[in-house]
Amino acid sequence: MDKQINVIGLIGSGKMGFDIFDYLLNFEYEVVWILSPSADAEAIKNKIQRKINRKNKNSANPQQPIFQLSKNLSDLKDCDMIIESISENQQQKTALFAELKNIISDQCLLTTNTSSLNLEEIKKNAQIKQPIYGLHFFYPLCLKSFCEINLPVQYLQDDLIQIRSFLESIQFSYLQLLEKERFIINKIYLAIQNAAFQQYIQTNITMEELDVLINENFYTGGVFHFFDQVGLDILYQSVRQYISEFSNPQSYKDLLTALQKMVEFQRYGTKNQKGFYRYLDNDDFQASIFKKNNSQFNKKQTIQYIKDSVNDFLMNFIKKQQNSPFYSENFLFLWNFFFKNN
Repeated sequence: MDKQINVIGLIGSGKMGFDIFDYLLNFEYEVVWILSPSADAEAIKNKIQRKINRKNKNSANPQQPIFQLSKNLSDLKDCDMIIESISENQQQKTALFAELKNIISDQCLLTTNTSSLNLEEIKKNAQIKQPIYGLHFFYPLCLKSFCEINLPVQYLQDDLIQIRSFLESIQFSYLQLLEKERFIINKIYLAIQNAAFQQYIQTNITMEELDVLINENFYTGGVFHFFDQVGLDILYQSVRQYISEFSNPQSYKDLLTALQKMVEFQRYGTKNQKGFYRYLDNDDFQASIFKKNNSQFNKKQTIQYIKDSVNDFLMNFIKKQQNSPFYSENFLFLWNFFFKNN
């Protein structure tokens, strides 16, 4: 294997795209960043340079990262690796990869930051020769230095070695996931969120109290606050996709119905300032649209209920993974990530 990653092409200038770019500036890669047509390239460039200047001011070894901002896909022609991070929309991603196939070399590694979409469908519809790999990063990268490598059905071992080497070079740990195992971190978070939502509708706990409980005992961001941040329209589509692969999709019916209602009410989260929470003074949304039993909330029982739900989900996943070539590595990762601290 004589291929080496030196030049990385990044596509997408949303929150995640910006975060990936910002993180990669800390390492010795040349980055070609393709911005959205509406992005203010000059303002973004000035912001980046100010950040570099601040960092270099107090450094004994000042650095000037090599990067290029562009709105032209043809500037990706010399890239060794592409990281796509545009909106979570299968048609848009497919159209993008279809356009890329006429620009990049056959040796270029193709990756997408999708959190739910089918890699084979994108490749098939884009009519592209190379495999498309999922590199699922988590926001913010500086605090969540792990990644899911979601593998296509037909992947190349040399490609996987390159991807692992790249992630190790940027000080990331990773899971390696085959077709039915993809997006496992999000699915485990979903198990937490679903169990928490069940407690919300079955007891008199408020959204605010539940978010505090999740923050203190499981992960930063809570449930409803996290939902609003991600975007309820995106989340609804992702949850539908995830549970279609589960053996017990009915267990998620209440949560899926709640998300569907929010989308129907055009409540998409912080992106339009209308979500589970109210962000505007004139917002008259009533969370009473969700039927609650209002049984007395018990903190200890709620925490245990959520932990039991997550442990059941994890053990079922690990049991099914025993024939995976990555079983030992993935088991160790998940143990440290979810079991060890909880």
